[in-house]
Amino acid sequence: MLAISSFLRSWGWLLILGIAGGIGTLLFMLRNEAFRERFDAAWLTLPLIGRLSRGYNAARFAGTLAMLAGAGVPILKALQAAAETLSNRAMRADAMEALVQVREGAPLASALSGRSASPASWRCSRAWASRPASCR
Repeated sequence: MLAISSFLRSWGWLLILGIAGGIGTLLFMLRNEAFRERFDAAWLTLPLIGRLSRGYNAARFAGTLAMLAGAGVPILKALQAAAETLSNRAMRADAMEALVQVREGAPLASALSGRSASPASWRCSRAWASRPASCR
């Protein structure tokens, strides 16, 4: 305890400066779209935060898609609008890829099921009877 206190008194200013510099660099790097998408994909792999982020984004996506489709909006426009509500860029990229597949004629469930950054609920959205064992 005394060693930690002595270290912080001696080097605390440098530690705070380093943390502030790291945060500033991260915020600057997040302006780059490619870096932001990789950062968001890595964010989804974190044990607790990733699962919460994935669930939050999936709920927003599914709620928006259901509301728009229920209101009679064409599925392509509803899927695009729902994808734009996703704050996680990796999940947004997956939803936009699914939009392209649906536009080409693929069913929505199969277009959403093969995505790497999408939650298990998207991958398990096929017909109830044909769910894989990992979705039960």
